[in-house]
Amino acid sequence: MVRSGGREAALAAALSSEGLGASKAKWTRPTIAALPGDLSASILTLYRELGGVQQEPRLMPAGWDLQLADGTLVELDEQQHFTRYRAASLALNWASDMPWRNAYLSHCRTHEQLAAGYGGFWTNPSTERQFGTAGTRGDFDGPGSPRAKQRAVYDAIRDAHAAAGLVRLARLSIYDDVVDTTLGAVLAGEEAAAPVRGALTELIAQRTLQP
Repeated sequence: MVRSGGREAALAAALSSEGLGASKAKWTRPTIAALPGDLSASILTLYRELGGVQQEPRLMPAGWDLQLADGTLVELDEQQHFTRYRAASLALNWASDMPWRNAYLSHCRTHEQLAAGYGGFWTNPSTERQFGTAGTRGDFDGPGSPRAKQRAVYDAIRDAHAAAGLVRLARLSIYDDVVDTTLGAVLAGEEAAAPVRGALTELIAQRTLQP
């Protein structure tokens, strides 16, 4: 398995080779406080619907993944992101126009068991303080995965920044089709670069939500 940082670096190199100038993003981290009231309220509702137990949760996503030369932010979503919890975040009414929505809903249905992962991908002490005790690894029913629930909420916060026009965002997934393979295979070096050259620029264009 290619580590997350390795895939992100490979994506940055591939996008830069197509003239998009990708680098590690320097934008301020997304916060719920920066969102309009209706969007922040919907995030808190999602948190509680997923089993959040804190009255005033501290929701603090990490920074963005990559930034293109034109300011577009790019998030690379790997196997741990695609669960029924993420699907719930994409069912929020303001998420209906997200250009990645339909593909991501399909990935959530098809690849959920691959999201169970290992180690902190399922649970850790801080996420159990937010969502309660974890269920059996790989069983998303009942208590499920506190870490996956937190990740879905954090992804929703990022999506909401794009919906509010605060950022220009493109989301790509390792499961996305690129010519006759997947983006994950390309980033793992399993496919030659030449056949997919130009395809990433097209994928970015298709997956960008303009502010």
